[in-house]
Amino acid sequence: MGDSELKKYLADVLSVLALTMSAEGERDSLKYRLEGSGGDIGSWGHEYVRNLAGEISQEYAKRQSEEVPIEDLMELVQQIVAFHMKHNAEPEAVDLLMEVEDLDLLIEHVDSTNFRRTCLYLTSSARYLPGPDDMFGPGYCLHDLYKI
Repeated sequence: MGDSELKKYLADVLSVLALTMSAEGERDSLKYRLEGSGGDIGSWGHEYVRNLAGEISQEYAKRQSEEVPIEDLMELVQQIVAFHMKHNAEPEAVDLLMEVEDLDLLIEHVDSTNFRRTCLYLTSSARYLPGPDDMFGPGYCLHDLYKI
Protein backbone atom coordinates (compact mmCIF):
# COMPACT_ATOMS: atom_id res chain seq x y z
CA MET A 1 0.00 0.00 0.00
CA GLY A 2 1.37 3.39 -0.93
CA ASP A 3 2.00 6.05 1.68
CA SER A 4 -1.25 7.79 2.52
CA GLU A 5 -3.36 8.92 5.44
CA LEU A 6 -5.46 5.78 5.03
CA LYS A 7 -2.38 3.60 5.44
CA LYS A 8 -1.48 5.41 8.64
CA TYR A 9 -4.98 4.99 10.08
CA LEU A 10 -4.92 1.30 9.15
CA ALA A 11 -1.60 0.98 10.99
CA ASP A 12 -3.25 2.58 14.05
CA VAL A 13 -6.05 0.01 13.99
CA LEU A 14 -3.58 -2.86 13.47
CA SER A 15 -1.56 -1.59 16.41
CA VAL A 16 -4.61 -1.85 18.66
CA LEU A 17 -5.63 -5.23 17.26
CA ALA A 18 -2.11 -6.54 17.83
CA LEU A 19 -2.70 -5.92 21.53
CA THR A 20 -4.70 -9.14 21.63
CA MET A 21 -3.99 -10.83 18.32
CA SER A 22 -0.20 -10.91 17.92
CA ALA A 23 2.09 -13.70 19.07
CA GLU A 24 3.97 -13.30 22.34
CA GLY A 25 7.18 -11.30 21.98
CA GLU A 26 6.45 -9.98 18.48
CA ARG A 27 6.01 -6.29 19.43
CA ASP A 28 3.47 -5.76 16.64
CA SER A 29 1.60 -3.05 18.55
CA LEU A 30 4.78 -1.00 18.66
CA LYS A 31 5.66 -1.76 15.05
CA TYR A 32 2.32 -0.53 13.76
CA ARG A 33 2.19 2.40 16.17
CA LEU A 34 5.49 3.66 14.75
CA GLU A 35 4.04 3.36 11.23
CA GLY A 36 0.71 4.94 12.22
CA SER A 37 -0.69 8.43 12.27
CA GLY A 38 0.89 9.41 15.59
CA GLY A 39 -2.38 10.71 17.01
CA ASP A 40 -3.33 10.88 20.67
CA ILE A 41 -1.91 7.81 22.33
CA GLY A 42 -4.49 7.83 25.09
CA SER A 43 -7.46 7.61 22.72
CA TRP A 44 -7.03 3.82 22.57
CA GLY A 45 -7.10 3.38 26.34
CA HIS A 46 -4.89 2.74 29.32
CA GLU A 47 -4.31 -0.95 28.58
CA TYR A 48 -3.04 -0.12 25.10
CA VAL A 49 -0.60 2.44 26.51
CA ARG A 50 0.64 -0.06 29.13
CA ASN A 51 1.18 -2.67 26.42
CA LEU A 52 3.14 -0.21 24.29
CA ALA A 53 5.34 0.66 27.26
CA GLY A 54 6.19 -3.01 27.74
CA GLU A 55 6.98 -3.44 24.06
CA ILE A 56 9.15 -0.32 24.10
CA SER A 57 11.17 -1.77 26.98
CA GLN A 58 11.83 -4.93 24.98
CA GLU A 59 12.61 -3.04 21.78
CA TYR A 60 14.90 -0.61 23.59
CA ALA A 61 16.96 -3.47 25.05
CA LYS A 62 17.22 -5.08 21.61
CA ARG A 63 18.26 -1.84 19.91
CA GLN A 64 20.84 -1.05 22.59
CA SER A 65 22.53 -4.41 22.09
CA GLU A 66 22.57 -3.89 18.32
CA GLU A 67 23.46 -0.18 18.55
CA VAL A 68 20.44 0.87 16.46
CA PRO A 69 19.03 4.44 16.77
CA ILE A 70 16.27 4.92 19.34
CA GLU A 71 14.91 8.40 18.48
CA ASP A 72 11.55 7.08 17.29
CA LEU A 73 11.14 5.12 20.52
CA MET A 74 12.00 8.12 22.65
CA GLU A 75 9.31 10.24 20.97
CA LEU A 76 6.79 7.58 21.92
CA VAL A 77 8.22 7.39 25.45
CA GLN A 78 7.56 11.12 25.83
CA GLN A 79 3.90 10.62 24.88
CA ILE A 80 3.48 7.63 27.19
CA VAL A 81 5.12 9.34 30.18
CA ALA A 82 2.91 12.40 29.68
CA PHE A 83 -0.16 10.15 29.53
CA HIS A 84 0.81 8.23 32.69
CA MET A 85 1.60 11.36 34.67
CA LYS A 86 -1.69 12.95 33.63
CA HIS A 87 -3.67 9.85 34.65
CA ASN A 88 -2.10 9.24 38.10
CA ALA A 89 0.10 6.35 36.95
CA GLU A 90 3.40 7.80 38.15
CA PRO A 91 4.98 4.39 38.94
CA GLU A 92 4.38 3.22 35.38
CA ALA A 93 5.96 6.39 33.99
CA VAL A 94 8.99 6.01 36.28
CA ASP A 95 9.36 2.32 35.40
CA LEU A 96 9.35 3.08 31.68
CA LEU A 97 11.93 5.84 32.09
CA MET A 98 14.14 3.52 34.12
CA GLU A 99 13.84 0.89 31.37
CA VAL A 100 14.96 3.37 28.70
CA GLU A 101 17.60 4.83 31.02
CA ASP A 102 16.33 8.41 30.82
CA LEU A 103 14.92 9.48 34.19
CA ASP A 104 15.77 13.10 33.37
CA LEU A 105 12.64 13.24 31.19
CA LEU A 106 10.59 12.90 34.36
CA ILE A 107 11.31 16.46 35.49
CA GLU A 108 9.31 18.04 32.68
CA HIS A 109 6.23 16.01 33.65
CA VAL A 110 6.27 16.44 37.42
CA ASP A 111 4.10 19.19 38.88
CA SER A 112 2.60 20.20 42.19
CA THR A 113 -0.12 17.56 41.93
CA ASN A 114 2.06 14.51 41.35
CA PHE A 115 5.50 15.20 42.78
CA ARG A 116 4.79 13.49 46.13
CA ARG A 117 3.71 10.19 44.57
CA THR A 118 6.56 10.37 42.09
CA CYS A 119 9.17 11.01 44.78
CA LEU A 120 7.76 8.31 47.02
CA TYR A 121 8.01 5.78 44.21
CA LEU A 122 11.53 6.89 43.25
CA THR A 123 12.83 6.68 46.81
CA SER A 124 11.23 3.30 47.43
CA SER A 125 12.61 1.94 44.13
CA ALA A 126 16.13 3.27 44.68
CA ARG A 127 17.15 0.43 46.97
CA TYR A 128 16.59 -2.05 44.13
CA LEU A 129 18.70 -0.19 41.57
CA PRO A 130 22.40 -0.66 40.90
CA GLY A 131 24.70 2.33 41.37
CA PRO A 132 24.78 5.21 40.51
CA ASP A 133 21.00 5.17 39.96
CA ASP A 134 20.51 4.17 43.60
CA MET A 135 21.37 7.71 44.73
CA PHE A 136 17.74 8.87 44.84
CA GLY A 137 17.30 9.71 48.45
CA PRO A 138 14.53 11.77 50.02
CA GLY A 139 16.64 14.92 49.99
CA TYR A 140 17.63 14.57 46.35
CA CYS A 141 14.17 13.90 45.02
CA LEU A 142 12.27 16.42 47.07
CA HIS A 143 14.90 19.10 46.58
CA ASP A 144 14.94 18.75 42.78
CA LEU A 145 11.25 18.11 42.18
CA TYR A 146 9.76 20.38 44.83
CA LYS A 147 10.93 23.43 42.90
CA ILE A 148 8.17 22.68 40.44
